[in-house]
Amino acid sequence: MDSFLSKIKGDFGALKSQSALTGFDSASLIMIAIGSFLVLISALRQVEGLILIPLGIAIISTNVPGLDFSLTGFQAALNSDDAPVLLEFAQIFELQSLDPNVLAKAYADAEPSVQRLADTAAEQSGYYTGVFKWMHTYFIASGLMPMLLFFAMGMLVDMSALLSNRKSILIGMAAQAGMFLILVCGVILTDSGVVNLAFKDIALISLLGSGDGALLVYTANELNSSRLVILGVCAYMAIAFLPIVQPLVVRLLTSDKERCIKMSPRKSVPFWHKVVLSGLVLALVAAFFPITLPCIGVFFLGNLLKELLSRSGWLHVVQRVFMNVPMVLLMLALGSQLTAGRFLNAHAFIFLGLSLAGLIAGTVAAIIFIKLMNAVSVSKINPIVGAAGVSAIPITAKTCHEMAQSLDKNNHILMDAIAANISGFLMSAMVVSALLKYYSGI
Repeated sequence: MDSFLSKIKGDFGALKSQSALTGFDSASLIMIAIGSFLVLISALRQVEGLILIPLGIAIISTNVPGLDFSLTGFQAALNSDDAPVLLEFAQIFELQSLDPNVLAKAYADAEPSVQRLADTAAEQSGYYTGVFKWMHTYFIASGLMPMLLFFAMGMLVDMSALLSNRKSILIGMAAQAGMFLILVCGVILTDSGVVNLAFKDIALISLLGSGDGALLVYTANELNSSRLVILGVCAYMAIAFLPIVQPLVVRLLTSDKERCIKMSPRKSVPFWHKVVLSGLVLALVAAFFPITLPCIGVFFLGNLLKELLSRSGWLHVVQRVFMNVPMVLLMLALGSQLTAGRFLNAHAFIFLGLSLAGLIAGTVAAIIFIKLMNAVSVSKINPIVGAAGVSAIPITAKTCHEMAQSLDKNNHILMDAIAANISGFLMSAMVVSALLKYYSGI
């Protein structure tokens, strides 16, 4: 019996020594706890499952020691301490040392052709690029997923809302107060030495206040920003909690009477009006805001395709596929790169705080602007619509509609909220492009 128990104990010890359990540290456990919290809060509060659940699962997976889902084949080989493979790497880089840190630096400094030789050697030795790293390379670095999300956003919205309610353009402009708040905060924090940011980076982080995560990821990728992952994660974390935060802000700033304002139904407009609008906006963007031309162009392409498919029974299916699948893949790709070293630092929490503050500021500014318009206008606008000026399509529009419906089932403000959503998206794209072009010559 004793020998049997000793054998079981020895087998368990060997299994444990080969498992990820021995590699856990406090930082990994904190990151796993954060990922678990995101999954649980989404499941329990039913908060934006398409964002928080895949993001949380990816964060958990990438911070479990021993799992190489987020590593390249070369990085996995370095972590393995496989002497024959390390020797082959040393020969490729013409080094005498087998120290993984020295080899990693040599790889980073090497020419692309030499890097490919090292990658090939790793694959031939059985070390392959992890699925999450592959997703990051082909879904984010290539710009594919943000572009598909712009296309999906275009398919979800109806331009009739914006064309029949031009006041929505002003609401979208007012909601950009959040971007300017973060811009000012970024300048102050840089001047005070809290963070060290070039103006290009300050303009980029201002997008945290727009509510448009896809636009932030797209712009960061275009600028080759090293902060793409942390900014993208902070933006989407804040966006996911908008359905909880915005109703609190709206109730704080408005009365029940104001929230029950009913607006006249919006009229449908001819298809050619939408085509002309698309052409005019694209011409304006191409002339003055070129960095965001591809994303706005794809947005309008999706919208025009929606009009062509509007009488097809497939439209609803196509909308869901193009919105849900890219969002899940983007969250997996972002979350898989969120290691403890990237997130557990002062900068990450500053960016997350700025994101929440910017979104709240944009919501407040748009609501106050609507209240001022109502004071001098005969046709009243429900101030709830101001929350949709934050351009998280379609999250904020849906949140506004649900708030109005909770007070009066016959109060339909969805079209007006969508109009504010579209305006907010276009305005935020133009603002960040103008900032980058004026100050950085991009």
